[in-house]
Amino acid sequence: MINKDLAMKHLMDLLAVPGPTGQEAKVVEAITKKLISAGCKKAWIKTDDAHKRLGDGYEIGNLIVQLPGTVKTAPRIMFSAHMDTVPLCKGAVPMIKGNRVVAKGNTGLGGDDRSGCAALVTLCETILTNRFPTRPSPSCSRLRKKTVCTVRAWCGLQTLEIRRWALISTASFRMKS
Repeated sequence: MINKDLAMKHLMDLLAVPGPTGQEAKVVEAITKKLISAGCKKAWIKTDDAHKRLGDGYEIGNLIVQLPGTVKTAPRIMFSAHMDTVPLCKGAVPMIKGNRVVAKGNTGLGGDDRSGCAALVTLCETILTNRFPTRPSPSCSRLRKKTVCTVRAWCGLQTLEIRRWALISTASFRMKS
C-alpha cells in the first residue's frame, strides 16, 4: 500500500532543501507541492502565525494539513515533525550508499527531522491514494485532526492552539476525544 520508491523520493527531495532554523519557507514550499501532487486540496493546507509569535526574524509559521474525515468513530490523531535543520546541514547533498542515505561531503544530512516530514507526506499520500477511512473534524475548530510540520524543531508546537488538548510524545500526538 505504501509506495516505497515514492517515499524514498520524498525523503531525498526534502533532505536536499535548505532550511535552517527560522528559514523554513523553502521547506514549506517543497512539502506543499508534494502534498498537492499527492491529492491534497490547497484548502486543506495552511501555515499559522508561529513565526510572528516566536520572533527572531522567522520567515514562516507551522505548516498544518487537515485531511477531511470519512468515519465518525475513527480516532482523531495528530502527527508532527519539525522542518528545520542544524547549521551543520548547510549545503547537504543526500545520496544513497548501499542501503543507507548519507550526506555527500562533510555536512550533516538533516534526517532529523526531514525524515519525519517525508513520512508525513507519504502518510497523507497513502491515505488519499488508498482512500483509507479517517475521522471527520468535530465542529469545534480547535479539535481538528491534523498533520503538522513545525518550525524551530518542537518550539513551533508551543504556538499551536491545539496543544492544550494533545497528549505529547516524541513524534506523534493522539488527540483526547
